Amino acid sequence: MRLAPLVVLLLCTFHSWALSPCVWAQDMPAAAQKTFTALEKTVDIDWKRRPLGDALAEVSASEGLSITLDASAVDRATKPVTLHAASQPLGSVLDRLADRLGLDMRISSTGAVVMLPVPGAVPVPDWVEEAQPVRRYLLGRYQRLPPPNGWGDPVVPLSADDIAALAKPTPKTWQALLDGYVDRIEAWHTEHSSPSPELLAFLKANPAVRKEFWRAIDPRFDDATAACRIFDELRAKDPKRLVEFKHLGIAIAVVFDTPEAAVSSRYNLLWMVNEQQFGPVLSYAEVYDWFSSPKNQALFKFKPTTLAWPMMVHEVDLDIGQEEVAWTLKQYVSGGKVDLLALYAQVPYDNAKLAHSGTKLGNQPYTLADLRQYGGVCVDQAHFASRVAKLFGVPALKCGGNGRYGGVGHAWAGYLGASKTGKPELLFTGRYQGDCYYTGTAFDPQTRTELLDRDVELLYAGVSLDYASYADSALLARGARALEATAPEQAASLAREAVKRNPFVADAWRVLLRTATADQAEKSWQQLAKAMPDHPDIVWEGLRLALTRMPDDVSDKAVRERRQKLYQACYVQCGTAKRPDLQIQVRLAQVDELAIAKQDEDVITLSFETVRGNIKEGTLIMPLVKRVVTLANQFAVDNPRFRMSVVKDTFAKLEKDFPKARGNEIAPSWTEWQELVKSLK
Repeated sequence: MRLAPLVVLLLCTFHSWALSPCVWAQDMPAAAQKTFTALEKTVDIDWKRRPLGDALAEVSASEGLSITLDASAVDRATKPVTLHAASQPLGSVLDRLADRLGLDMRISSTGAVVMLPVPGAVPVPDWVEEAQPVRRYLLGRYQRLPPPNGWGDPVVPLSADDIAALAKPTPKTWQALLDGYVDRIEAWHTEHSSPSPELLAFLKANPAVRKEFWRAIDPRFDDATAACRIFDELRAKDPKRLVEFKHLGIAIAVVFDTPEAAVSSRYNLLWMVNEQQFGPVLSYAEVYDWFSSPKNQALFKFKPTTLAWPMMVHEVDLDIGQEEVAWTLKQYVSGGKVDLLALYAQVPYDNAKLAHSGTKLGNQPYTLADLRQYGGVCVDQAHFASRVAKLFGVPALKCGGNGRYGGVGHAWAGYLGASKTGKPELLFTGRYQGDCYYTGTAFDPQTRTELLDRDVELLYAGVSLDYASYADSALLARGARALEATAPEQAASLAREAVKRNPFVADAWRVLLRTATADQAEKSWQQLAKAMPDHPDIVWEGLRLALTRMPDDVSDKAVRERRQKLYQACYVQCGTAKRPDLQIQVRLAQVDELAIAKQDEDVITLSFETVRGNIKEGTLIMPLVKRVVTLANQFAVDNPRFRMSVVKDTFAKLEKDFPKARGNEIAPSWTEWQELVKSLK
């Protein structure tokens, strides 16, 4: 159940801004195809403020590629970049660098990778930790765009009274701060986003709607003027209905404020189809009517009045047409009892498409009915399952990721389900656990950015804990982000209150850790780890941030042992959460520091402990295998007593359990394993 390599979506020769037709790897010149294959190889990178030119030179040398900056981009060679990318395809790593510095990446016919400026794009400000550009998806490629409103936040989070109250805040002063923040957001939009007098009057008469609406508009990504217009149109149509379905109306306003959002959601991950195969999608008015119509409520697994708008953004991007709606109802109407888990497999698998030798769908319309009749590959199955789920009131999304075999990607569908206790949780269909797809990327139709399915899981956990506290925490985190660069102490105060109210807002933890002293960082991370045992992704990210605030001279034994203790705690927690992919990342960082401190025996012992325990993870352990080989060769030169024979014998014993093929195809990671082991001196 494979999809074209994910790097195809990133590097489809002359992708992004050039917008020329997508070219598959096997259609490239031989030199370019070789580079394309190399860009699929999994790497591990952890840079802390490295000049871009130096970083690219290091990657070029280590991976045997030609990676250069175009002459028009040499001014960015000295820009410092910070990047953590463990167990990721090299192409994805370079793509993240391009996102950071406003660059585009292309493969020449000779196989050289060239990074050149994107017209109109500028490097991301230093204070933005992780660049997240807008992605306007087309078929097999996308445009990379800066946030339409810039990287900053125009609304001042705190008044003078709020600042004074932060010295000794009480529940009453926190509520006054939150209420005042909403007032300032509304005041800014009243001046800049053209809400009608009728809309402002409606919001004033309905305080709960007012608060939710203004808090929902993202200051960087939403077109607030369009969102106000859409929400006002829904109000004018039926004010009472909008009060009842306020979260539905808000979700529609922040998704359809950008017209291509639904189209981008539809095109995300799809390949070997063309634009002419698609018809028009439902308008936002049609989507609103579908989910708010009294006669449809019995169809929905989750009633629209019971869901919060952050969940519903993955429901209202219902990118199908009226004929598809009619066909789906005819096929599946059963009182809301559609078997969501079974939908994925109802699309027959098209092996010809997998081999790029044609498709059974051909030039037929790309509709749900035709997918079920003619079939497709994993992404078509994910598209079908997620769209049927949306129609029946279930937030759903397509996800794509890499598993243990390397070199290829897979797509599956995620959808909102309910735990045994009734709390919302993210479930999956088509996510084959035997292939170890631990994380997948998805499309956020509100911001039009890429996010992890694990981020969606975190959101569901926060909302299910208590939506009111989650919404307050998210607003406090927004204020903390806005203040972080100019008023770190105030930012930290807001972040502390945010995690106290609801611990599932990741941005609050990020600000709290980035603004902390060494002791505060360690304590805050321990608090995070305790609060989030089921969400190890943010726990590991939090540890990386905490360690940047702590002493890092690992030649000092006390410093080294303090840091190693935290690494070990995180390693154990990731193991308890059954996330060997994260354990591998933790161990990579841990042994790096031990290598700097010349703790050779510990490096090899810990590395092999992780490789041995996770040998069946295949491509996921390759960065650690590469690290072991590199360090072992280095130790053999530096220390005549180093026992290389032990390293070789250990690899020989582990080899039998390494996943070597999927079906009839040799796993690229197995080829890489053999090459690395042969390079041992």
